[in-house]
Amino acid sequence: MPPRLVCFVYLQDTPTAAHGPTGFLPGTATAEAHSATVSPDGSIIAEALEGAVAEIATVEAGDAVLYDASVIHWGSSNRTPANERAIFYFGVAAAGAAAKCAGPPADGAKPAPPVWLADLQADEPGPCGGGECAN
Repeated sequence: MPPRLVCFVYLQDTPTAAHGPTGFLPGTATAEAHSATVSPDGSIIAEALEGAVAEIATVEAGDAVLYDASVIHWGSSNRTPANERAIFYFGVAAAGAAAKCAGPPADGAKPAPPVWLADLQADEPGPCGGGECAN
């Protein structure tokens, strides 16, 4: 399983399990772990997880969590009234790595072309002339 790094930047505080933090199951970034814990329909097989200890990302606004997307992870239940879970996230991987893991697209789905970082660079330097801006 090729590494695919994901970065979550939390846009609000998620201080407790009741706020719906992301959960992670350490040690599951391998094909062997996935075949033992995930059924062909994508559901997690509870028996395979017995005794496993999940980690949850209880964080403050502005904190970032970086992880390999192959680690089994999930958004937990948000049980706090009037609490919207707001997260900005992005992922990076070697060209084609995510597609290798995803398998064939669902009926009618069309894959989006990749966005190359080099294509996002401005033609001219920004207001700081390409250097550090003073605060």
